[in-house]
Amino acid sequence: MCIPMGGVRPRVISDESFRLLDSLRAFRHVFRHAYGSSLDERKLNIVLEDARALHAGLRADIVAFLRTIHVEDADEQ
Repeated sequence: MCIPMGGVRPRVISDESFRLLDSLRAFRHVFRHAYGSSLDERKLNIVLEDARALHAGLRADIVAFLRTIHVEDADEQ
């Protein structure tokens, strides 16, 4: 989704959103496979900060993507 598909679609998400999503994916993997271990509150706070940053950034990415699509649709008509 962070790579434009030439002739099909522009990129959907920014490199920063991809990085944050990847970080959250990695946390999810550890969380799902860390049976019986406790979570470090400091690391949870980092994950929470990433999730909040992703929420704002992803919203902006999607709005920009939709604008691009609408502009391309208008140009084709």
